[in-house]
Amino acid sequence: GMVAATIPAEYTLETLKAQAIILRSFSVTYMEKEEGKKIIKDRFLREYYLSEQNCEQIWSESAVEHLQKIRQAVEETKGIVMVCDGDVIKPPFCRMTNGSTRDITEYVVHKELYDYMKSVSCKEDEMAEDAVQYVEMTQKEFEETIRKKLGVEDKNLDKITIYKDSLNYVKTVEIGEAQFDGEEFRKAFGLNSSSYSLEKINNNIEIQTRGIGHGYGFSQHTANEMAKNGNNY
Repeated sequence: GMVAATIPAEYTLETLKAQAIILRSFSVTYMEKEEGKKIIKDRFLREYYLSEQNCEQIWSESAVEHLQKIRQAVEETKGIVMVCDGDVIKPPFCRMTNGSTRDITEYVVHKELYDYMKSVSCKEDEMAEDAVQYVEMTQKEFEETIRKKLGVEDKNLDKITIYKDSLNYVKTVEIGEAQFDGEEFRKAFGLNSSSYSLEKINNNIEIQTRGIGHGYGFSQHTANEMAKNGNNY
């Protein structure tokens, strides 16, 4: 269910195994006892779930093959979770980084709690066919989105400053006197990645993105390329 919803089923078996372990680890940290049973209380986790019927509708004739591979990945990693200093962790994942995974220590106070989330290079992501994507809109469309989605009424919408971390992921966006988290701006414009830049070309705004997702943790694309080269989960 959750594996099917969070990673391309076409990926290798070893990549699906790694994703299964990540999701199992994450799920364990959100389990609570209710009427003698352990259930996942977190709504976010329950939303990222595809039933067998959903999978059949999405994959049609490939459903049987994909479901069989996913079941194999889950079964062959049964009981395995990720642990750091004796505690099960909540390992994040993304489809593809901008070439490096994000360093969470640039964002948190208690850095020692996140030793398992240091940045690593993902050269395979840089070379991916869909690594770089573009979104183009008119200045008017850009300003309307800022007003409607971010609630900015400032008349001076030309004054936009983007602050990035050391790995080129956006931390904050300043629009006039207002300041927004990089993720909030990304969601407002439906951008594929948290690594983005803006450029004004004539009367249009072009937004370039690198990677797919927030950039934290496990890069599914890099893992899949590594698996193709013989690496296991």
